[in-house]
Amino acid sequence: MKLILFCIYFLLSIAALAAQTREFKIVLLGDAGNFAYETPINNTIKSLLDTTPYSACVLLGDNIYFKGYLNNNSKDSKIEAEKMLVQLRMADDYKGYFYVIPGNHDWRAQKWNGYSAIKDEAALVEDYLLKNTYIANRQQSFFPTDALPGPSFVDIDHTIRLIFLDTQWFLQKQFFHKVGKQNGHSQRDEKKYFYQKLDSLLKDAQNTQRQCIIMAHHPLITSGAQNRVSGFTRFLINYTPLQLIGIVGLNRLLTQDIEQPRHRRMVENIKNTIEKYKNTVYASGHEHLLCYKQDKTNHYIISGAGSKKVKTNRPENEQDFFKKDVIGFAVLTIGEQKFKLQFYDEKGIELYQTQW
Repeated sequence: MKLILFCIYFLLSIAALAAQTREFKIVLLGDAGNFAYETPINNTIKSLLDTTPYSACVLLGDNIYFKGYLNNNSKDSKIEAEKMLVQLRMADDYKGYFYVIPGNHDWRAQKWNGYSAIKDEAALVEDYLLKNTYIANRQQSFFPTDALPGPSFVDIDHTIRLIFLDTQWFLQKQFFHKVGKQNGHSQRDEKKYFYQKLDSLLKDAQNTQRQCIIMAHHPLITSGAQNRVSGFTRFLINYTPLQLIGIVGLNRLLTQDIEQPRHRRMVENIKNTIEKYKNTVYASGHEHLLCYKQDKTNHYIISGAGSKKVKTNRPENEQDFFKKDVIGFAVLTIGEQKFKLQFYDEKGIELYQTQW
């Protein structure tokens, strides 16, 4: 009898140790919403997910080009819905976690009815994945909720914390363009709450020894492709009487430029919060390329080449810097106190690997 109890205890101990040390993979795919039909990258990722159940897949925004999804039964609406459904079908029979966050195009490219588009896209995602009896998070998959900036979070197995942000929320509000707000919150209150909660989530993760991955649409460190507007044009629009153009919402494209004042303030505030905590990973899309850079003690990933690519003048390999302008995606593998980052092209060929 004692021998049987010892064997049971031994096997349970081995199982517990294996659970603590097994690796968790996160597939990061951004800006994949350009096509209403399957492309090679969809099949590549589905094959990866089907063989890697202890994992998560996160769509990093711009899930529906060009102007998001409004559920109005029009021809455009059906095409827009299909662009999202093509990506959601990657989760069919998948036993891991599947999450979707919005980008600027999901907010109707910062035009009217962006708020309604986010609510409709969230409903489309939630309704489809609720019918999926396999995935681990069928009850909640679109973050942040209610067209709010977040931060929303999910803890995986007491060792990993996923934090989801909607960075377009900070850039969307122009000339009566509606954004989500919690009851009793002004927009200023919502921003204050956002940064306080983000800091609190990071501090708690540090205290509980959780490895923290933040996911949003807009990058905090850019390879240069985001700087689309000349300095002179930016100066005229933002610092002269021509800023009236901005007041009436005619400078929507400029707010996607990382040097636009509102955009720069958002980037600086988020980055300053993150830099208080070591070894945080920030993953984003928006830039149509694959990119990685270590800055101080933190790590910045751009995986925004799900259906588009753009050339930049920056060299592919600099010290602590990688970028590749090719259709593809990233996979972040989290082990016990270690990370491995891999970039793949649309056919699953590895392009780059690094560890820390």
